[in-house]
Amino acid sequence: MPPKHSPRIGANNVLSQLPSSHLCRLMKAAEPKRLLRGEVLFREGEPGESCYWVMKGALKISVTSIKGDERVFALLGPGSVVGELAILDDRPRSATATAFSDTNLTVLKRAALRMYLRRNPSVWADLVAVLVGRLREADKALSADSFLPLQARVARVVLGLCDQVGEPGHGPDIFLLPNTVSQHDIGAMAGVARESVSRVLSEWKRRGIVVRDQQKGLRLNRSMLEYEAATS
Repeated sequence: MPPKHSPRIGANNVLSQLPSSHLCRLMKAAEPKRLLRGEVLFREGEPGESCYWVMKGALKISVTSIKGDERVFALLGPGSVVGELAILDDRPRSATATAFSDTNLTVLKRAALRMYLRRNPSVWADLVAVLVGRLREADKALSADSFLPLQARVARVVLGLCDQVGEPGHGPDIFLLPNTVSQHDIGAMAGVARESVSRVLSEWKRRGIVVRDQQKGLRLNRSMLEYEAATS
C-alpha cells in the first residue's frame, strides 16, 4: 500500500509524481523497513538496488567532500521517495541517505520496478516528463540561488525544511522546526557556514520572525520568512 501522506512541497523524488493509479499498483510490490536515528540507509557510490518511500520520520540526503565537509541537499519527510534514480539508470548512488529521526520506510526493489515498467510501457512517458520538469526546476533554483543574498538563501532552506519536517504551530502562519534540525544542517543545505546561519537567526529573533522554544525547537512565522526569501 502507498503511504497515506501525499508528497510534501519540495519533495525531491520522481516516482511520487507519477499518476496515483500507477503508484497504487506499483507500491503493492514494496516491503517495510525501519531505521533508527543516525542509521545510514545507503552511501554515496554504492550500487542502487532499491528505492525507498518514507512513511514516517525523515531522511537526510548529503554528500561529503574529500576534506570531510558535508553538504546536505535535503531533509525528506513522509511521502518522499529516495534512491529511485539509481535503480532507473543503473549507476551508483549519487548521495548518502541517513535517518534524521527514527524512520519507517517502504522498499521497492529494482526488479519489481522493471517488471512493472515492462508491463506498463506508457509509464515511461510520465517518467520522462517528470525528469524534464525536475531538470528545469534544478536549473532555475541554481540560477536563482547564485544571485540571492545570505538571508534569502537561509530563508529558502528553512521554508523547505518547514514543508519536509516542520509541524504546524498555533496560528495559520506558525510552524515548528524540531530541535533535531541544527544550524549546521541549515548551513549545509544553504551552502553557507554555520556561523552565518547563527547570525541570520539572531537577526530574525530580534525582529520576531523566529522564536527559540527550548522544548520544541524554532517557532517560525512563515509569511515573514517568505518575505525574507523574496526580498532580502
